[in-house]
Amino acid sequence: MSIVELTEQIREHAANGKPLRIVGGDSKSFYGHDLSELDSLSSAALDQIISYEPSELVLRVESGCSLATINRVLQEENQMLAFEPPDFGGSTIGGAIASGIAGSRRPFVGAGRDFLLGVGMIDGEGETFAFGGQVMKNVAGYDISRLMAGALGCLGFMTEVSLKVLPMPELEVSVSWPLTRDKFLDEAKQLGSEPEVTALAWWQNRLYVRYSGSEFTVQKKITKANGDPVAPTFWRELDTMALFSEAHTIRRVSCKPMDKSAASAAASLIDWGGAQRWVLDNTDFPPLQEAYTTVVKTSDTSLSRFAPLAPPIAALHQKLKASFDPKGIFNPGKMYKDL
Repeated sequence: MSIVELTEQIREHAANGKPLRIVGGDSKSFYGHDLSELDSLSSAALDQIISYEPSELVLRVESGCSLATINRVLQEENQMLAFEPPDFGGSTIGGAIASGIAGSRRPFVGAGRDFLLGVGMIDGEGETFAFGGQVMKNVAGYDISRLMAGALGCLGFMTEVSLKVLPMPELEVSVSWPLTRDKFLDEAKQLGSEPEVTALAWWQNRLYVRYSGSEFTVQKKITKANGDPVAPTFWRELDTMALFSEAHTIRRVSCKPMDKSAASAAASLIDWGGAQRWVLDNTDFPPLQEAYTTVVKTSDTSLSRFAPLAPPIAALHQKLKASFDPKGIFNPGKMYKDL
């Protein structure tokens, strides 16, 4: 479906007040509230790389382009999407930006929004817009682009994105060694200050660390660590939740890295050097005042997926929704029932 056809579909639904479910690869339908009963607005036909300048570290791509395609093209130039968006099978770059989900490298290099240079989008009235540019120093409309990151399609339909990419490290090696949960956070605090560390997690009484950089530096680090070698696929299995795919309810807790409260005690897996905890099948897990909890996966439809917003923040969200999507047709209730 072309952009012209997409705008026509949006205008028709807006005129009739009929909501739409925005779909890319539909690989993250588990994330947020179920909207499968709604008509779909798909980016499947927008699957091209528009331009790629390896020397400038800039990629411009249509929103429906798969992560697999993008990663393959970047790897040919020894470059990468540094925020490491997980591929759940057919995932697209539009879905990666809209969900705001990033991989284990995120606390060490930044989130998807930090690499977002610009977006093209269609608003809830069928009008097309372009925000941002193709260089980091171009700030015109840059904050508007960032609003699309993590908005789960509630503000508009992305047609394209421009991103900054980074060179791949000369060498990347992961190692692991036994460590109890109560000692992980202190160990992570020390390891996380080392510039070569690009992933740091605790799982089943073992610490996992990934070193990235020059061959000389990384070899020196792993020799000193004297850990057991870990397959590179470990981080992909963590990021896509394949490590704990049998869990019925998965909660993701974002908190301060050194938080030693219930966020640590209840976690089955700790990632991001302590800043992200995964709580599996724990029905007694209490709300945390200084943490943000998302129910990533559940079969219980009565559970609210996202933590409640403070009234001033909720009001701001509603104003943004009204500005971009005045008829409320894009992914209504995907995040919150009143958005």
